[in-house]
Amino acid sequence: MNLYYLIYYKIYKTTFKSNKDVVEWTSMVFLSVLVFFNLITLFSFVYPHIKQQMIGKNLFIGSMLGVIVFNYFIFIYNRKYKKIISDYSEKKWPNNFWAGVFTLSYIVSTVVLMFCMLRNM
Repeated sequence: MNLYYLIYYKIYKTTFKSNKDVVEWTSMVFLSVLVFFNLITLFSFVYPHIKQQMIGKNLFIGSMLGVIVFNYFIFIYNRKYKKIISDYSEKKWPNNFWAGVFTLSYIVSTVVLMFCMLRNM
């Protein structure tokens, strides 16, 4: 079981209900934004200990592009998302209530924690 794939699968299934055009890209970008929010939260812990000259707009843009490229190679490149979706669709446990609760709690906690940390900076 890979939790990263499970989160992608649940986002994919939720997105598929409302948008069937480019659901693999939408899910990948949404997960990339969540991971970027996690990076911002981690960055807020080390921010007081680094020089402010090192921080700039390019650092954040580069980080976001890096996360998107990373997720592209994990999910989209060579249509890996199809294998992930078929593997998780065949298993009964990711379709249950607790997998949805886990994914929703990850999304909510990521957003709330990021905004709380940014407010305290």
